[in-house]
Amino acid sequence: MLLFHAQDHVIDFNDKFDRQEPAVALNVDEIRELVNPHFLGARVGTISLLGGGFVNSNYRLHLEDNTSVVLRISTKPLSEFRKELQVLNLLRGQSRFPK
Repeated sequence: MLLFHAQDHVIDFNDKFDRQEPAVALNVDEIRELVNPHFLGARVGTISLLGGGFVNSNYRLHLEDNTSVVLRISTKPLSEFRKELQVLNLLRGQSRFPK
């Protein structure tokens, strides 16, 4: 449970921010078809759906070269995704986050 406490005000983020969208369910073949062309020879081995998240569906992909990556699938409009990329690009070098 993730809690935030500020001057005796406690917010339970799990209750406050319920998941807005159902998780996007993809099977192993669909995920491999989506991502294998982008990994330049490193093929996807195992896949697991990660819990949490309020909007995105997140999958951990273990590649056959022992690399581990997270695939985020969003149902939000592309314009919102572009805004998120712009923010991440502005923060690059100032904070740590996945590429």
